[in-house]
Amino acid sequence: MDVAVRRRFAFVTMWPDLAVLRDPAQACPLMLQTFTQLLNIFVMHAADDGFQLLPGHAYFLEVDEARAKVKLHTELKPLLLEYIAQGHVSGFRDEIYAFIDGLPE
Repeated sequence: MDVAVRRRFAFVTMWPDLAVLRDPAQACPLMLQTFTQLLNIFVMHAADDGFQLLPGHAYFLEVDEARAKVKLHTELKPLLLEYIAQGHVSGFRDEIYAFIDGLPE
């Protein structure tokens, strides 16, 4: 982000909140399960600087399973493919590809 823009705003690091996804009013079981799988990949394979790329819980907020599947393919999958293309997850690219391949249709 441009330094001129950054100096005009305060930035607070916020980590994904698994408790939000455990609330059935916020996310269906599929989204909780999918986030947990991705979290485990990042925990097992990401370096400290790569761990900050873990997608936040907002990518997984959906209570309807049919819409959740669409959201995973139209929001999360493109993000992860961009991470791969940019080399951000090169150390665990194969695990991310396997995760993407396992996304429910």
